[in-house]
Amino acid sequence: MPKDKLLLAGSGCESTQATVEMTVSMAQVGADAAIVVTPCYYRGRMSSAALIHHYTKVADLSPIPVVLYSVPANTGLDLPMDAVVTLSQHPNIVGIKDSGGDVTRLGLIVHKTRKQDFQVLAGSAGFLLAGYAVGAVGGVCALANVLGAQVCQLERLCLTGQWEDAQKLQHRLIEPNTASQRERERQRHRQREKQAPCTGSPMWDSIPGLQDCALGQRQAPNRCATQRSQFVTRRFGIPGLKKTMDWFGYYGGPCRAPLQELSPIDEEALRMDFTSNGWL
Repeated sequence: MPKDKLLLAGSGCESTQATVEMTVSMAQVGADAAIVVTPCYYRGRMSSAALIHHYTKVADLSPIPVVLYSVPANTGLDLPMDAVVTLSQHPNIVGIKDSGGDVTRLGLIVHKTRKQDFQVLAGSAGFLLAGYAVGAVGGVCALANVLGAQVCQLERLCLTGQWEDAQKLQHRLIEPNTASQRERERQRHRQREKQAPCTGSPMWDSIPGLQDCALGQRQAPNRCATQRSQFVTRRFGIPGLKKTMDWFGYYGGPCRAPLQELSPIDEEALRMDFTSNGWL
């Protein structure tokens, strides 16, 4: 890794002990910080007290800084505001990636943690501009795997106050960002229909060689947005993201089972989302 870049490694597991062990392992192989998703298998029992205890224990034992990760579309669990505020005071918890898509919540987190050394990160390119507008310091954006230069340009426009140009670019990024998300949402919905409330395990997408792209100085990213354009994988999911990476000269590679490759019809629809916005 270049010296001026940070490597954020996901280390969230369902138990506190397993999360601690994974976080330590990530640190040993060179991660600069650990991004820890909320445990959610027993989400009906994941109260603020339970989550505060979990993250505090992880942060106490982690040799690297910890970034909270709230992604309710995947976990069915929003990290409660009071828990975020309490955890922001921990010296080894440095920020949050919030992927809920609620700009009001994002701005409130920024406001309520303003006295702490705590960074708020936008979880999607679809609302990166909105995130900056309410005080986020960057973003962790899956779309940057495909349109990295453009997402970084949006960051620069926001940071330099060129809001009109930023708005135009943001508008062109929303549809490609949304295109990759909907199939993943449909998969989650189908899965939840088969499971009893609060008992099913989440469907974790296995993405060989694929990482989120962090934007910003050596800090954690921030985010804001509309619910509809939240992650980079809403319409066609991980298969769509991998396919677009291949189109742009990167290595997306095959999907791991049970995920399936895009059908010809879906691939054509995905291509249209990119061509209609001038990216292909």
